[in-house]
Amino acid sequence: MGYERTFLLVRETGFRDRRPGPDDVAEIGVIDLENNDQWRKLSETRAWNWQQGCMIQWVPGSTEEIIFNVHQENRFQARVLNVRTSETRLLSQPVYGVSPTGREAISLNFSRLFDVRLGYGYAGVSDPWGEILCPENDGLYNTDLETGDSRLIFSLADARRLGKPQMGMDTGKHRFNHVQ
Repeated sequence: MGYERTFLLVRETGFRDRRPGPDDVAEIGVIDLENNDQWRKLSETRAWNWQQGCMIQWVPGSTEEIIFNVHQENRFQARVLNVRTSETRLLSQPVYGVSPTGREAISLNFSRLFDVRLGYGYAGVSDPWGEILCPENDGLYNTDLETGDSRLIFSLADARRLGKPQMGMDTGKHRFNHVQ
């Protein structure tokens, strides 16, 4: 039987009464459902929030690999971790949603989201386009989970050009939020 059938992925924190800050660590682990619900810590992350956590999930098609977001080297990235061997690889972008094939993921700027929508982004990394309301070089990213390569596939400016402009669109900071 594969790990996804015997282990429950969890995030554990030492508090629950405030918004997470840039130095707050959440533990990533599994609860072994076939071994008296025993907890096993796998890793840690500083890229998380209460609403959506660190986007921890099993990599589709794998019985051993999980993926979750991390704050490392002053940027948000995703880590793929093998729960059996503890081998890891780091991706160039964080993940929001992983494709059902397990070969690619879509992402957005979690720093920008933190600035505009507290509770959904991550604290601790400044948005490189923070002063630009609707950047051409930021938006939705596609990441190849095998190579780690990432590319911008749809900018915030592209989205702004769609449809009829609404009141406030010229003065509001644009962002993507839910991109499953």
